[in-house]
Amino acid sequence: MENPKFVIAINREFGTGGSEIAYKLGELLGINVYNKAILETLTSKFNLTVEEMQRIKATKTNWWNDFCRFYQQFGAVGRGGYTAPEDREVTSQQIYLAETQILRDLAAQESCVIIGRSGFHIFRDHPYAMKIFITADKKTRVKRVMEKYALDEDAASKRIDKIDDTRENYTKIVTQVSRYDARNYDFVFNVSRFSTDLVAQFVSIPWEIILGNSPFSKQSGCLNDYYGRPFSEIIHKTMADGYLEKRYEEVFGKGAKKTVVKHTSIETIMEKNRSYRGYDQSFVVKRDMLERIVAVNTKIASAKNQQVLRFKLVTKETGADLIVQNMKLGGLLPELHLPYPGTEPEAFIIICSTIPENKFVDIDLGIAAQSMLLKATEMGLNGIMIGAFNKAKIIEAFGLPYDPLLILAIGKGKETIKLQPVDAGDKLAYYRDENGVQFVPKIKWEQLIIE
Repeated sequence: MENPKFVIAINREFGTGGSEIAYKLGELLGINVYNKAILETLTSKFNLTVEEMQRIKATKTNWWNDFCRFYQQFGAVGRGGYTAPEDREVTSQQIYLAETQILRDLAAQESCVIIGRSGFHIFRDHPYAMKIFITADKKTRVKRVMEKYALDEDAASKRIDKIDDTRENYTKIVTQVSRYDARNYDFVFNVSRFSTDLVAQFVSIPWEIILGNSPFSKQSGCLNDYYGRPFSEIIHKTMADGYLEKRYEEVFGKGAKKTVVKHTSIETIMEKNRSYRGYDQSFVVKRDMLERIVAVNTKIASAKNQQVLRFKLVTKETGADLIVQNMKLGGLLPELHLPYPGTEPEAFIIICSTIPENKFVDIDLGIAAQSMLLKATEMGLNGIMIGAFNKAKIIEAFGLPYDPLLILAIGKGKETIKLQPVDAGDKLAYYRDENGVQFVPKIKWEQLIIE
């Protein structure tokens, strides 16, 4: 029996870490997370720029006039597409209806996490939808925003108020309900009291059981028990049968307080952080993912605290092909001509320096590159450091004001890479076997220590 497609719709107050929870859920459950990608799809549907759509959503228009204008200019919003007249203004209601269609199409094809987009309302009648709202006290939110965006307390507070007001205004315009009404949701989490890790773990547990990813679901054959049931009944049954309690004990330890969170060890993340030369192009890396990766630079060490590195973010839509044309991968495997066609990376971070390269800049470069790749790995992504590229061509292609020192490729790796312990003095060149598995020799740690 095929697993049912489910949706986790997350709405949140600004500064609560709702997006972080969503991406952790996506990694835990192995499903895609959708957010700003909707805007890019709408760009082609309405012939608009992302900035224009953001402006429409932020405008406090009268809902009734907006709605009437929509029907006067109504076109075929849906699978058939929409041809926008050049002299008319696209309304927020048109955008909402198009988003609704796109999101429902996505949910029909795959299980997924939806961030914002009034998902609680779009999927209010979906039998396998879990609707969640993330909140926190103002102090917690201000602290998070100050750290993430490098703002002072006053600026962070004003930014929170402005974005919350914009989101609430838009929600009321397109749905006629308030996103703060708890009746819209299955769960409301206050992250002032719970970590984002704990919330993600909590939300993932029922779906792990339902989809058979938990040992308890395998023992009970519970997919058959749950198939065809609405979400409310699923939750009641998992609680009544004791599955949730068993799963909590599995995750947090028997008798442990439920506030204990299991973290992935740094050793595990480092082992997963391998250099991938081939990527799954069906997975699209969005700009906001690259932004999260670059954000680690606000928390890492810098030689003499000089902080001279700057970063150019490049996606498929903004010139990734130009980098692919001017780089080389797999220098030790020239006969393979890597990357293979159709596996080229489609998202990059170009690392530049505002001052001429010197040993202190190189120290920062190593720290930054490794830290960003570790963050990508934590997010369920992969990457590689690229030093073999045509510097002049890259500067020209992207109009860089500074010299590029290194390029990181980011994506979903499409290769199998294994570490191989070796002795000092053995060959250290990486290689691939007849099955395409790449082996990376690493000197045993005992032989790295100077006695």
